[in-house]
Amino acid sequence: MTLFTDAKIAQAWTTSYLEAPSTCVCRNRCFVDTRCLAVSITQAASVSKCNFSSRASVLTNLLITDPAYITFMKKRDACKPGFEAVGRFCYFFSTNAVNFATARSSCELFGSVLAYPSSDAQMADLVAYLNSNKPGTTDWWVDLTLIEGQWFWKDKKVTTGGGLKNSTDNACARLHGSPNYAPADQKCTDNYRFVCQYKV
Repeated sequence: MTLFTDAKIAQAWTTSYLEAPSTCVCRNRCFVDTRCLAVSITQAASVSKCNFSSRASVLTNLLITDPAYITFMKKRDACKPGFEAVGRFCYFFSTNAVNFATARSSCELFGSVLAYPSSDAQMADLVAYLNSNKPGTTDWWVDLTLIEGQWFWKDKKVTTGGGLKNSTDNACARLHGSPNYAPADQKCTDNYRFVCQYKV
């Protein structure tokens, strides 16, 4: 973990709080927790006040200068060339627009799969990254398909949403529209950029 003195995590990236007997307890708690990416610590009398962050955004945003704090931050895991680390995943963001089937097969050629952000945490991290780093592109293929009237992510989790309709003409889905990038149905033959993923 990398130490930053006189600096703290912004409140927006803080996900949990703990009071501990020492700075070491705070640091070690973050170190062993795979969800924790950074911890800011300040000392008050005999208590260490710890602000933890499990948000991937904390790794790409500047810390706030504050002489009362120190911050320990985990190093970003290295991804394969062409992939970007976001949370606990590595993502590839295409620059060419293709249909859904080609997007799937292209990801496989890269040793990954078409992205399927089926958890709230993964979706929040991915959307935050898109808003910060890909603001010019508003549509991305993801592995979400309509099967017998229900929308399934690749991992078989079911989802619903205002942008998803039950029309067999539009049986594939894309992340649509900054800043929320909500899943929306689309014809599988239409061409969009795509996102590939693999877990770190």
